[in-house]
Amino acid sequence: MPDIFIELDRDYDMLEEPPPRPPRLGVRRRAWIAAGLAVAILSILGNAEFRPDPGMKLVAEIPTDNTARLMAIEGQLIVIGAGSLISYEPSTGQQRWSVQTGLFEAYAIPKDGLLFVSGSMSRSRMDFEVDQASMAIELSTGEVRWRVPGFVEVVDDLLVAYSSPLYSEMGERTVSIYTREAKLIWTTPAGPVVPALNVERSIMGTVNRDTGELIEYELATGTVTRKYTFPELAGANGLYYDNGRALFYFADGRQLRFDGITVTAMPDEPMFGYPEPMDCGVVWCRHNADSPGYHLVDKNSGKKIFDTDDWEVIVRTPTGLLGARYPQSDGPMPALSVFNPSTGAKLELTGWSALDIVFGGPQLPITDPVYLWSYKNELDYFAVLRGDGPYTVGVLPHTAELRDCAVVAPQLACIIGADLVRIWRLT
Repeated sequence: MPDIFIELDRDYDMLEEPPPRPPRLGVRRRAWIAAGLAVAILSILGNAEFRPDPGMKLVAEIPTDNTARLMAIEGQLIVIGAGSLISYEPSTGQQRWSVQTGLFEAYAIPKDGLLFVSGSMSRSRMDFEVDQASMAIELSTGEVRWRVPGFVEVVDDLLVAYSSPLYSEMGERTVSIYTREAKLIWTTPAGPVVPALNVERSIMGTVNRDTGELIEYELATGTVTRKYTFPELAGANGLYYDNGRALFYFADGRQLRFDGITVTAMPDEPMFGYPEPMDCGVVWCRHNADSPGYHLVDKNSGKKIFDTDDWEVIVRTPTGLLGARYPQSDGPMPALSVFNPSTGAKLELTGWSALDIVFGGPQLPITDPVYLWSYKNELDYFAVLRGDGPYTVGVLPHTAELRDCAVVAPQLACIIGADLVRIWRLT
């Protein structure tokens, strides 16, 4: 039976208190049950001005694998699967290009017309370590520009490649520095050496676990700029740079700090310090020092105007700052509330989840529009976030769990259940 498409009357808030989302992968129901519920809802509305217009039109169905994820990049729908990466035209569902990456559990970052992809070279297993590899793909054509071992971080015009598995013992890791064209410049020494990148100073530091020797290299050339030996650093299995300081941690819980002159203990400081505040427009978004969550500080007055202990992610929107939580498994990110720094108003978003949002970084971009999803009475509701709350744009019979979604307006794509991508057009 084909999908049924209806649109809710925008004058009625049908989702004031939606119930919790269904179990993962859901329970497949017969479509006529969902259709009956939809008809019942329309009957209750009883609004002569209401017309059951299609709110979402199915564009395409694309088979995929049960590890796939979606990305919306520069007008393309990217499906990242096991060992492959495929680009689709979202308005038709037609394939644009395909690359056999050979990478599993891959993640991708777009930058300057390229897609930088890193992942495991084989499927992960608990009983052995998995090597990593990275590659750059031309977004417009799918051409592979280069491939290097390790997972890559792009820093200015350089590629910083960490050659050992992501979760291996840090002291066994080497780091290679490449040009943007993937030509090798230099590599950190092998052995019991823990490396760490200092982006602010454009240096790479290493500490030797056996001797306590700390060496700092110029990132672009590999030239040694500083060299120290501190016996108290012997045994360090972690190095991290934070606000110009070198921080060291040990298996027994000890933490030491080097400020460029002396090494001192940090009994009361967290291992990695706290991230710098994020620029959230008229306020600074700061991590709470003694509890989870964030607090917001007015840039002009310096006063704290909002505090929350349940926000894990902040999304900047025209409506205000959207607080969300990481999902416990596959699926959209649960939305919690929206706070407007200009008015002090707070809007609860109980039962809604945010689709395809961008977060993190020192300066948050404005995401507009923000698309939301919720589940109620065997129906999946889709909405955009407005100043007075979610504004429903479409509803579908629920057939299986939404595992991941991406928006290329006016198209919305979601992975339904284990292995099917559906693309809809919001009309």
